[in-house]
Amino acid sequence: MSVVQWLRMSPLVAMMAPTPVSGCPVTRPLEFKTISAIDPDIPASWQDKVFLTFDIDWASDAVLNHTLDLVEAAGVCSTWFITHPTPFLDRLLANEQVEVGLHPNLNHFFEVPNPKAATLEETLDSLHNLAPKARVVRSHSLVQSSRLSACFERMGFTHECNTFVPVSSGVSLKPWRQSHKPIQVPHGWEDDVAVTDHPQITPDAYLDQVARQQGLAVLDFHPIHVALNTEDLARYERARPAHQDWTALQDHRFEGYGTASWLTDLIRLTTKQPALTGSGGGR
Repeated sequence: MSVVQWLRMSPLVAMMAPTPVSGCPVTRPLEFKTISAIDPDIPASWQDKVFLTFDIDWASDAVLNHTLDLVEAAGVCSTWFITHPTPFLDRLLANEQVEVGLHPNLNHFFEVPNPKAATLEETLDSLHNLAPKARVVRSHSLVQSSRLSACFERMGFTHECNTFVPVSSGVSLKPWRQSHKPIQVPHGWEDDVAVTDHPQITPDAYLDQVARQQGLAVLDFHPIHVALNTEDLARYERARPAHQDWTALQDHRFEGYGTASWLTDLIRLTTKQPALTGSGGGR
């Protein structure tokens, strides 16, 4: 049985059923690309493209496999920012439509100095060893600084994704070059922020706005929010004790229109595929 058939047989089929969305419809399929394909000097490398990105944030392999199942079933490219060693990385690295980047946690550099703590370079090297070919990076909590960007460049990273400008700002996003730094790639939509917006922008309204602005469409998802189908951060917080337990996590999953619904509607609108209904469990 294919993943798509399995998804469509899920008892949670109602959760992912297509729902009416507002805004102007997308009039043509859009191509999904990975972050490293972006060249600020070549607008065709990022205009009329969609860049799906996922910050794995120490999620369980069951949660990660669940999200990748949805993406693979749609047959679209994506970029995954990794945080930790896990068997799931083998699946990511073997997928030709997946780009693997780093998602280092550098928050401890802003806390009380600890002489035993790893240096910045040691922290990055440790994570880079998991995916030596990684050339894109996004810090956990979007931590950024001039020193950090310079370090990224020295380590061979070509693209840095640490700038978030919400689509609600009305700003047209574009990538840019900066001396002695990787190419800067901002994103305008992020699931943990979007669920706090009332009303939340719909996928077709988001795509329509980006198209009218001829802007950059980079979206940031977190697999835990896809697995929970998060519609409110209170759900995510209540589910914390179950984050590493796939079976227990199902008791916290939202059955209405949430993050996973938004993701599948986005894919449906941009690829002109039938909606993938239902959701699979972890492997």
